[in-house]
Amino acid sequence: MIDVKKVAEQIELLLRKHSIKLGESSDLLRMLVLAKQVQRKYIGCSFTMLEWFRLLQFRRISSAVILLESDRNPSRYLRAITRGSLNLFSKQRSLAKDTLWELELWAMLKRKLASTYLLDPPDVMIEYADARLGVSCKKIYSEAHVQNIMSEAVGQIKSSCEVGVVALNLDSLIPEDTVLKAPTFESAREILNEAMGKFLEKHERHIKKYFVRENLLAILVTMSPVADITNSRGRFNVVTQSRIWTMPQCKARHELHYRRFRDHIETVGSA
Repeated sequence: MIDVKKVAEQIELLLRKHSIKLGESSDLLRMLVLAKQVQRKYIGCSFTMLEWFRLLQFRRISSAVILLESDRNPSRYLRAITRGSLNLFSKQRSLAKDTLWELELWAMLKRKLASTYLLDPPDVMIEYADARLGVSCKKIYSEAHVQNIMSEAVGQIKSSCEVGVVALNLDSLIPEDTVLKAPTFESAREILNEAMGKFLEKHERHIKKYFVRENLLAILVTMSPVADITNSRGRFNVVTQSRIWTMPQCKARHELHYRRFRDHIETVGSA
């Protein structure tokens, strides 16, 4: 388990270094305060369920934010992550949540490939010796405007590189204040994989046209809810599952790019 108190102190130092102050109502500030109390609270076993969930969210957020120490322009992202709600149980739209998804995907890829960096547009750029692959990250708050979101994402890719991936986070499609319940981690991931499959099937018509017209390599969909794993000793966890969707002709045309990207994504279920 990570030392959340130490991580909280590192994030506070990073914020001070870039002259970023957190308001009293900041979700990030509340998480930092709670994380620094962990050792004292463990002794008294005095965590409430809400505090446990906030700690789980803090661990998720901090694993991405802490990597900004190595970024070329961390101030922009640190400021953005403080703007608006970071309550991942809520459907409330915010710049902070949009930015968190960019940082999470960047961190996931960067841990596999050092030559991955934040760049707007698209959002994340993967630099290979012979090519660049752009990733546009979009958080879906409602299924009503998926076509518009896809159009914007593809536009970001076109303006910055020859081929790219649209990465969609579906966490906000989960009902508010909901904890996924499953007996095992494997069964939890199966539930998420099925939900993502239904999303892709529902919007396949809108998605396909961008593969025909544009240099779109794949769609990545990801969900990372808090889950109650009933057969696990540590029952409450953040469970992440991702799924890649592409068309056969696109996969064939960009086979090397597709294989590289697939291999860099953790916990992938291929469609």
